[in-house]
Amino acid sequence: MILEPRNFLVMDEPTNHLDMLSKEILQSALKHYEGTVVVVSHDRDFLRGLTNKIFEFTKEGIKVHLDDIDAFLEKKNLDDMRALESEKSKNQESRAKSQEPKAKSQSTANGQQATAANDKEINRIKKALGQSEQTIEKLEKEIELIDNQLKLPDHYQKLTADPNFFTNYDGLKKQLDAEMQKWESLGAELEKASR
Repeated sequence: MILEPRNFLVMDEPTNHLDMLSKEILQSALKHYEGTVVVVSHDRDFLRGLTNKIFEFTKEGIKVHLDDIDAFLEKKNLDDMRALESEKSKNQESRAKSQEPKAKSQSTANGQQATAANDKEINRIKKALGQSEQTIEKLEKEIELIDNQLKLPDHYQKLTADPNFFTNYDGLKKQLDAEMQKWESLGAELEKASR
């Protein structure tokens, strides 16, 4: 099947800088779009109702799941997309450990020091990853709370009456974006250090 360019959209993290209303408008527009849409996103709420096929990129290749996002994550026994990344990292570590030879030859003092330093670096990255995940979760909850309050007319008027509201709200979203980038960078760092 050949796809014509006018019937095909690719969107990479389209909701990163959108407020709740803008997300809903974009989601509605995509639901009514009559072409193929490929969306790369960690935003489970945005993906809900949009997906009918999930592409999972693994070390072994690309796995196709003919499910929506909720069924996919349920099948994986995960709560969100970041947990999937964390699970992949754990699987890679356990595979690496199982491939180590059972009988280790005696290593030199320098080799032992390098291994200890590498283990220390891996532990540092894992700790930073955990802290980053907690920060992301906290920021997402704060943004979700504000988004829910904005849906209520009384709260909307009170919140938007504050001249600093939009600056603070945008600041939270920027913090979340920066923390997501930090989390992705730490994940790549961990993968590299685990090799």
